Amino acid sequence: MVDSSEVYRILQSDGHYAAFNYIDSRLPFQQYTRITDASSPTDILQFEREVQINACAIKSTLGGGQHGHLGITLSASRYACFSTTPFPDDCPEGSDTSKPTGTMNDAERAVVRLVRQVLLRKIHASVHPDFYLYNDILMNQLEPIHVHISNIRDKFARNRSREELKYLAAKNCYWCRNWMNYRTSFEIQAQSTPTNIKIYGDIAFTSTAVDNNSVPTKCNST
Repeated sequence: MVDSSEVYRILQSDGHYAAFNYIDSRLPFQQYTRITDASSPTDILQFEREVQINACAIKSTLGGGQHGHLGITLSASRYACFSTTPFPDDCPEGSDTSKPTGTMNDAERAVVRLVRQVLLRKIHASVHPDFYLYNDILMNQLEPIHVHISNIRDKFARNRSREELKYLAAKNCYWCRNWMNYRTSFEIQAQSTPTNIKIYGDIAFTSTAVDNNSVPTKCNST
């Protein structure tokens, strides 16, 4: 785990660049699963899982204090499954108005914003330059991370062929809503609750988690 107090000490004594590298070099996933127009649902969920695990690896007393900085990667409603204490919104122009603001001290706010920058840099590096949202992620650094992730899911849903959309609608007319709200294997495991999502053709809604790996101490995605 990355100690937030040490991050703030480095930020104060050695500056932004040193603190950024301190966090970055200690994250479990140094690379995320690559996102392209050809990415599968499993690829996207694995990508999200890796972002979540990295966020959890950085300690925080915010949002209940049990899940690191996971709260900056999830909407308020999804984070509520982890803690009854909401994770405050650090984004001055954030779109999630249900998150409380003004509930962090200066040190906490500085660390949260630095963590968000580190995670967004890795997210941007994992998205192929030809992918529709590549420049959007780069230009909208103040957007909450969960908004960028939701946009990636939405792009995938819109990228289905007409034949696929007809097939999916025939199987379940609410498949898109299910897809946009589907939890990653890390969320499922962390909450210790099963999922009953069925398989819909090419869309990998499975009745089990995408994988059953525990949180790694140090690894690279392949």
